[in-house]
Amino acid sequence: MENDRVQFKVVNDTDTDLIIIHEPEAIEFSLHRKKNIMVEYNAFKDSILLSISTQNNSAYLQIWDGDDTNYRVLQNGKDVFSDL
Repeated sequence: MENDRVQFKVVNDTDTDLIIIHEPEAIEFSLHRKKNIMVEYNAFKDSILLSISTQNNSAYLQIWDGDDTNYRVLQNGKDVFSDL
């Protein structure tokens, strides 16, 4: 179970960019309309919390992670937060 990875897809079907926020660092990534990302993590080891909101005609997806959590947000196979 140590290597059991779970992936789920987030598709932006809005008319504007969807702002993906890596919390608590508050680092943002703009997911352009009609594009998608994959969120990948170990379901037996890692813990994440998703928060979806709108503000000023913009949509936001916040990803909060637990201690020692190692998750990736991939677009076209590249981790968009790899510089963390």
